[in-house]
Amino acid sequence: MKDVTDISLQYDLIGNRENAYFVIDPTGWLRIEFASRLNFFASPGERLRFEDDVAYSGRVPVTRISSECPPDGVPYWQVTISRADGDSLKEALSNSAELFRAALGEAPVEGEPNTVE
Repeated sequence: MKDVTDISLQYDLIGNRENAYFVIDPTGWLRIEFASRLNFFASPGERLRFEDDVAYSGRVPVTRISSECPPDGVPYWQVTISRADGDSLKEALSNSAELFRAALGEAPVEGEPNTVE
């Protein structure tokens, strides 16, 4: 069986000059840790929403990531990172899901993260 482990990436948050660790669990969960492992947001992949936008008067391309609460889809939490980091994170989530499928022969979660165009 192939090795399926957490993927940990560090990105700068837009707006407060802090960075955070984005930890992708093999089962499809995303956990965003701030300053310590005790301060975090988490969401299953099927509730993640990625929205490309621009910040700072249209000068900085960004990706807003939020977790939707069913049944009405209202965001439970939201963070903003650069567009390049957002693209990297989406690719890492996709790669993690593919590794899970290859190792266990099934998708980690029902559905895929949502992308708003």
